Amino acid sequence: MIKNILASLGILLLIFEAYNFIQKERINEKYWRNISKVKVGMTLEEARKNIGDYKYESWTQDNKSGEIIVSRDTNGKLTYAVEYDMVFGGSDNPKIFFDPNTLIVTEILNGE
Repeated sequence: MIKNILASLGILLLIFEAYNFIQKERINEKYWRNISKVKVGMTLEEARKNIGDYKYESWTQDNKSGEIIVSRDTNGKLTYAVEYDMVFGGSDNPKIFFDPNTLIVTEILNGE
């Protein structure tokens, strides 16, 4: 009896996890597809609207939106980028680099 309940619970959890994975992959694939619409010189707001993540602004939506990454390049200069999760089987995350003072897109990495 208990084994049957635990087995049923395990199957339900597995289905739930598979559903969540598929939903997240759909969002990631949309970002990957739409990043080609972003051009250098756009504002960060325009870029995010083109990609489709502008509606996920709140902190509770961070798993559905890009993450701002601040890092140093090889010359020691700070770089600012919005980084999106890669699609399943991807080799690198899509990134939009921007100037923090003007919020203008300076570079785009498709994450292929």
